[in-house]
Amino acid sequence: MMPVTNLNYLEMPLLAVFQIPLNDKINIEFQTGLYFAYGVNGKSEFERFDFSSSDIDKNTIIEKQPTFKDNNLEFERFDCGINVGFGLNIHNFYIGISDEVGLKNITPTHYYKYHHNCFSVNIGYNF
Repeated sequence: MMPVTNLNYLEMPLLAVFQIPLNDKINIEFQTGLYFAYGVNGKSEFERFDFSSSDIDKNTIIEKQPTFKDNNLEFERFDCGINVGFGLNIHNFYIGISDEVGLKNITPTHYYKYHHNCFSVNIGYNF
C-alpha cells in the first residue's frame, strides 16, 4: 500500500477577469490572479511494520495521523499561488477551465518539496 495523504484547504481566489465580446450573447473570458489557502483538516495513512508481533501475516499495521499536527508528516497550513483560466459565456451559461500552481513549499521540514497544483473544469450560470 502506498502512503495516502488527503489535505483539505479553504481557498480564497483574488482574480482579474478580462472579457472579450464576440457578439451580444457570447463573451470569451480570461482570468488571472492569486489564491490564498488555509489548511482546515487532513489525514495521512501509511503502513508500518510491527516488530512486536510474531505472526508474520499480522505484523503490518495501517496507521493514520492528522497532517496538520506536530509530527513528522507536518504540512504547512498556509498556501498561496497563481491561478490562470479561460472561459466562455454563452447567454447566462459559463464553461471554463483553470489551473492553479502553488508557489509555496508546503513541507519545509522535509528533504523533498510539495507544491499544490489543481486543474479544474467549471460550469455555471450567471444570474
